[in-house]
Amino acid sequence: MASIPLLENLAIVTATVPMDSLDETAGIYTTEFGWVRQWSGAAGVLGEAWGIGPDRMMTYLAPESETIGWLRLVEGPTPSPPPLSTWGWNAVEICVTDVDAMLDEVSASPHFRVNGLPVDLAISDDPPGQRAMQAVGPHGVQTFLTQVLFQIPGLELLTPPPGEKVGGIFISVLAARSYGQSMSFYRDGLGMELKLEFEYRPAAAREQNWPEGDKIRIAALKTRGVTLVELGGYGDHAGPRQHPPGELPAAIGMASFNTTDLRAAVDRAVASGATVVADRVAVSHPPYEGRATILVQAPGRELVELIGS
Repeated sequence: MASIPLLENLAIVTATVPMDSLDETAGIYTTEFGWVRQWSGAAGVLGEAWGIGPDRMMTYLAPESETIGWLRLVEGPTPSPPPLSTWGWNAVEICVTDVDAMLDEVSASPHFRVNGLPVDLAISDDPPGQRAMQAVGPHGVQTFLTQVLFQIPGLELLTPPPGEKVGGIFISVLAARSYGQSMSFYRDGLGMELKLEFEYRPAAAREQNWPEGDKIRIAALKTRGVTLVELGGYGDHAGPRQHPPGELPAAIGMASFNTTDLRAAVDRAVASGATVVADRVAVSHPPYEGRATILVQAPGRELVELIGS
């Protein structure tokens, strides 16, 4: 069992968008969130490694000064499923300075649909540490916008850079068919620290007409940095994601993590049931800047990219 988390921080979350809509979709995020295009271009060696081809276009978005928690948009032909209806990476959680102000902005946008009003998140008897809302963004991406009310010692979280209303993605949300299998992979295999565990009735209950009172098990698994994986045991409340051969999974297709020991992280992932999908390749464009990356498929079949230091 890994003694410390092998994952440093959530680096990138990858979402597919319809072909020929890349610029339009990127423009929505730059307008609504104030993010900038950190890099745009052909997939190149990454596209070859992933099997989608080197000519597929992609764009990276994030706050101007942020180096982690980027959103990568990649052209793809597979339509997105309804939000929160399939296993795999199914939502992103983004830090904001003022969630109630964001409610007004998002509600006025034709590109977002609010499906959860701001609420204080009280997991224990302590005062709530976060306040969050939920919205469905472009191409069905379920988005949680979260304001950190105060930092909990040992669970410090990413906050927006000074002067920015919206920060980076600090949580990638995983809908697991098998809660125990995924817990074993991320906690026991990759050494992520289990910080919270509780039962919860998520937005999926309303979106997907769950039986009244149904809840799922939720865990917050921490990297060594200021980012998390939220693991939910969706079980039969969700179904398989479309993942045609030679394509990324529809909607949110991949979560990428920095690691200071790429080989150790890959070895631990494989020993914990993962398979290598794309072996080591060095990428020159941001945020890689020449670093190597290896793509694995976790036992739950979601894609996890590991990026070396």
